[in-house]
Amino acid sequence: MGTADYDFVLVNDGVVLVTSGAIARFKRQWPCSGLPDDMGVIFTYDHRGNLCGIDWFDAETGVDVREPENAEGPALVALSQDAQTFMQGVAI
Repeated sequence: MGTADYDFVLVNDGVVLVTSGAIARFKRQWPCSGLPDDMGVIFTYDHRGNLCGIDWFDAETGVDVREPENAEGPALVALSQDAQTFMQGVAI
């Protein structure tokens, strides 16, 4: 298992899981973001820190789900940057 705080989990090198609770709190800053707060998201980064994968999962069951409608956009980019910052902070 990886390193965690309340909102983010470093699953392994380059993989950060963002909880549904983190998304709900994030939506307080981006209320029209289109991000669902009943799902979590996993961001995957390559060895240079570039985002190379986004996978969504049902927060209750943990089962992978399709990307929610209207989830793409600047809010998702900002959330991925928060996850990347967390990952880099743990790696230091």
